[in-house]
Amino acid sequence: EADGNYVHPFAVDDIDIYSGETYSVLLTTDQDPNKNYWLSIGVRGRKPNTSQALTFLNYKTISASVFLTSPPPVTPLWNDFNRSKAFTKQIISKMGTPQPPKYSNQKILLLNTQNLIGNFTKWAINNVSLTLPVTPYIGSLKFKLKNTFDRKPPPRT
Repeated sequence: EADGNYVHPFAVDDIDIYSGETYSVLLTTDQDPNKNYWLSIGVRGRKPNTSQALTFLNYKTISASVFLTSPPPVTPLWNDFNRSKAFTKQIISKMGTPQPPKYSNQKILLLNTQNLIGNFTKWAINNVSLTLPVTPYIGSLKFKLKNTFDRKPPPRT
């Protein structure tokens, strides 16, 4: 699934995800289950001024405290646009996927902004930043907690 649309499955070693995009992915866990494995996340489409983020994949058969012996993977270059285009060309819609409507009755404009506040970069959409509630949304919904976040729809303007 890519951005809510069914696509033909395809296999890759890495994936490009840009602001506002969503993908459903399945990880194939067919490596040695006696080791832990790195996962890395890096900036794409603009020159990064941050280091890559790292985490690891932990098989249930080995303790998460066992340190990884291999070096972490290096993310692809931020400006390897041919690689990005090759990835995009693998995303093929499944037959029967509904077409988007020809006409719309409203337009939504989204502007991704980065504001420097103190020494920190604050990301926002239309200059509005998301501040997560103390209780996660999923937990609030699952346990029917009514006062953990504002349930009113966002303003129309």
